[in-house]
Amino acid sequence: MSVSAPSRAKSGRRPGRAGARRVATLAFAAQGVSVAAVYTTVPAVTEHQGLSPLLTTTTLVAVALAAGFGSFLGLAAVRVAGPVATMRGALLTAAVALTLIGQAPCPQTAVCAYVLFGVAVGGLDVGINTRAAAIERAYGRSVFGSFYTAWSVGGVLAALLTAGAARLDWPVGDGLAVQAGILLLVACCLRTHELPSSQEPSAQPALGRRL
Repeated sequence: MSVSAPSRAKSGRRPGRAGARRVATLAFAAQGVSVAAVYTTVPAVTEHQGLSPLLTTTTLVAVALAAGFGSFLGLAAVRVAGPVATMRGALLTAAVALTLIGQAPCPQTAVCAYVLFGVAVGGLDVGINTRAAAIERAYGRSVFGSFYTAWSVGGVLAALLTAGAARLDWPVGDGLAVQAGILLLVACCLRTHELPSSQEPSAQPALGRRL
């Protein structure tokens, strides 16, 4: 025990830091997947459900407003259950919403599913950014860039999946079901990792004081 503690200090590693960062990276990528999955399939859903241009536009505006409401719900969930549980719940809700959008039996159900997705992605945004901020404090340096990169990569992969499904003439519901499956998989992989106390001084500020 006396050997492992100095070794950990020498390497500069903190308990749970790397694991927490991997989980947050997965969550950011999943959010990118979910957003791209919804917006790249709007034309196909519009055609499949026979939505009018006005209703489609109104629905997308409703998604944005629902995301704002979801942010407030996400903030409350973070305070009660913590950011990781909030991320997991939001991802599961987003997966259900994606499935409903693709399999909706009528336009009204599709619109409600879009609104549900907005609420989910708003809550997810609060959860992942809260967790990312805690991870950044634990590292004592900026790490948000890697999370935003993961978000972008997830979005690109989802867009490619949508394009591939269209190329193969898959029904829009099947393509969205695949993307919902990705969110479910990520939700099952999320784990809580203990981070060092935010009051613990980081190495970089300490070095600056000595200089």
